[in-house]
Amino acid sequence: MKRTISLLGLSLLLPVAALAQEHKHSDGELGSVVFPVGCNAEAQQKVNTAVAMLHSFWLPEARKTFEAAAQSDPACGIAYWGVAITHFGNPFGGGPGPEGNQAGWAAAQKAAEIGGSTPRDRAYIAAAQQLYRNHETVDNRTRMFAYEGALAGILANLPDDTETQIFH
Repeated sequence: MKRTISLLGLSLLLPVAALAQEHKHSDGELGSVVFPVGCNAEAQQKVNTAVAMLHSFWLPEARKTFEAAAQSDPACGIAYWGVAITHFGNPFGGGPGPEGNQAGWAAAQKAAEIGGSTPRDRAYIAAAQQLYRNHETVDNRTRMFAYEGALAGILANLPDDTETQIFH
């Protein structure tokens, strides 16, 4: 029942979310985010900025910024979690088509190959894999629930993690 009510509420927000995705942004409007990762300082700063962009549905720029974080620290596997999430697009819009799913899965796999330096990083990478696993045969909605479940697991381990609360 609770999930049905939540989904109903989300469906009512779809038109609003679509408008939010079209909103123009600039770096000064993002606010600040602290999304701790096990990467070098330069990559950490870029990941923080990219997560702020994710929260604002500024997906193309978030992807570029996550990619720049990965260039700043080639061992920063969590940056590819971010790339994967940007390929999913606006979750209120129902998720990507085949090309976005393929690109997201490739980024999630790249994140897993590189790995995460912290348990939190590894948990987020595993969550991205849940979002895209079997994308050829499993619909976006079902995989979104799998991702939500993975985020719930992160939150259970880190109940005071504000960013995990937001993503969950």
